[in-house]
Order: sequence, then C-alpha cells, then structure tokens
Amino acid sequence: MPASRSVPRKFARLLGIALLVAVAAGAVLREPAQSPAAPSVSTFAPVDDLLTYVDSCLESFAPVLASAEAYDRGKARLEKDADSLAAVALALHLHDQEHRLKHHAGVMFHAAQRLATAADYAAAQHAWGALQAANRRETSAVPELAWQRAGEMGIVMKQVTLLHNKLKRGARPGSRFEAGAEENARLATVLAVLAQCTQADVPTGTNPADTAKWYDLCAEMRDYCSQTSQALHARDQAATATALDRVEQNCNACHDVFRKQR
Repeated sequence: MPASRSVPRKFARLLGIALLVAVAAGAVLREPAQSPAAPSVSTFAPVDDLLTYVDSCLESFAPVLASAEAYDRGKARLEKDADSLAAVALALHLHDQEHRLKHHAGVMFHAAQRLATAADYAAAQHAWGALQAANRRETSAVPELAWQRAGEMGIVMKQVTLLHNKLKRGARPGSRFEAGAEENARLATVLAVLAQCTQADVPTGTNPADTAKWYDLCAEMRDYCSQTSQALHARDQAATATALDRVEQNCNACHDVFRKQR
C-alpha cells in the first residue's frame, strides 16, 4: 500500500481513538454529583417535634376517614398532610435517638405514602389501618430505609408553601407569636425534614451541572428551617423573622434555577 495513503488512514484511526477518549473523559467530568451524606437527624429535627406531629396528623385524619363522603371532601388536604407524615415517619425511622416509634416508623412511612396516593376510599381505609397499627406499635420492623422522596414533588411543594405562609403569619410580633410558637416550631421542623427528603428527589430534566446546586439548596433549606424551629422554641421573634427571611431567599434561589428547567 502506498505510504501516501496509509499515513492518512493511520492518522484517522489515531484521531478517532483520541476523540473517543475525549468523549469518555467528558462524560466522567459531567457525571452528576453524588447526594451528600445526611447529618444526624437530631441536629435538625427534635424527636419530640416529630412525635407530636404524628399525633396531630392521626387526630386530624380520623374524621376525614370516618366516611366516604368526608374522605371525598377532605382528600386534597389529606394527600398533602399524608406526604408530610411520610417524611416525618422516615425521619423517625432514621433518627439517631431512641423513641416510642423507632421500630415502627418504617411501616408508618409506607402506610402514609399509600394513604397519600390512595385511589379510593377503600384503599385509604386500608392505609389508615396500617398507620394506626404502626402507631400502636403492633407492627414488625421493616429493613433499614434511606432518605428518599416523601411524595410527588408538586404536592410536596404546595405543602411547603402552605406551611411557610403559616409560619410567616405566626412570626409577626404580637400575641399570636407567643400563642402559636410551639406548634409553629413543629411545622418548621416538618419543613426541615421535607427539605432533607427532597434532596434525594432531583427534578427530572435537571442539567447535570446543576445537580450539586440542588443538593446545596435543599441542605440550606433544611438548615434554615431548623434555625426557624429553634428560634420559635426559644420564643425569639427577631431570630425567627431572620431565619424565615433566609428560607424565602432560598426558595427564590431554587426557583430561579429549577423552574426554568421544567
């Protein structure tokens, strides 16, 4: 074969190999960031806040699930609250402190998810029975779970907005702040847990380069909500307002990036 023809062919093969190596290297460089390890649950979600929230949910669910008619009227709200309960149950399952639901919260997590997604009243009743059994500690422990999504992203975001707005109203100076401080502290803890769950639910279509930003924003949301809860427990209105401002800034920063990618 003439040298004038073999050299270009060798060059072409070498060029092709070089391109494949470059593409492979680029793929490695663009690999999405790994979800960071979660801190100990006690650092952002006091166990007493979580247990009290479970009790309040079960109390509020009972009349909604008392009849098919009541369920039809209250299903939309129940769906949001059941997603929040699922997140709280997961936090209790993973909590680093012992508590009365430690070995039953995993079952409660799955039951709350089934309640949130129930197709009809019969399915909701079945999930409700499992929730009550877990609360009575009549269930067996499930295998260890990992942090994961609590519910469908759109519904969780609606719940986040509802809880955040309630906290802003309760943070205003005056008698309302003191009267609602304990309940609002628990709701801020619930928001912190929802943020931790959401970290594991990177939105579909997210640019790989923005995955690390998603993780960081969710972690910030968790920490700012935890700061809000601590300030409310301390009855510190100024610190509560500052923490809530940070929560709102975090929400806006997240929307600026991720709403544009939908």
